[in-house]
Amino acid sequence: MKKLFFVVAFLAVSMFASAQFYIGGNVGFMKTDNDGYKTTNFQIAPDFGYVLNDSWSFGLALGFADMESGDFLGKQYTVSPYARYTFYRSGALSVFADGVFDYLNLKPEVGDSFNGWGLSIEPGIAYGLSDKFSVVAKFGSLGYVDVEDTSAYGFELNNTLQFGLYYSF
Repeated sequence: MKKLFFVVAFLAVSMFASAQFYIGGNVGFMKTDNDGYKTTNFQIAPDFGYVLNDSWSFGLALGFADMESGDFLGKQYTVSPYARYTFYRSGALSVFADGVFDYLNLKPEVGDSFNGWGLSIEPGIAYGLSDKFSVVAKFGSLGYVDVEDTSAYGFELNNTLQFGLYYSF
């Protein structure tokens, strides 16, 4: 899976050389301890995209997370194509919503791996630092997730804040 990730990243960067493409992503770490129940999560999620016009962009985010939650130890891999609609711009600031399809693979240290999928709408803001660099923040989601025999749906804005740095070329 790691080799596939690097091949896709290399091809995406090397094939495109116009101002309509971008590359970026985010890195995250969270560790909690709630009455002895400990969780640790480290994730890295590179992102590649194409700007179609002032309103629409299309991209692909790849993710890797190393997780520990109670008795669960494992890794998660995600592939997430998305469509981004920017509905407000004012100077360097823009407000958008991503329509995301997630495919995920969870590999516990003990036991068999399993797959899942999800659909979500994720709001966000972007601020252009220059012609080439921008900072992006996404906060929350409205969506549905199905993993193994468990499904979940809902709306949240409280604990899914993500920051990323993007480079346009």
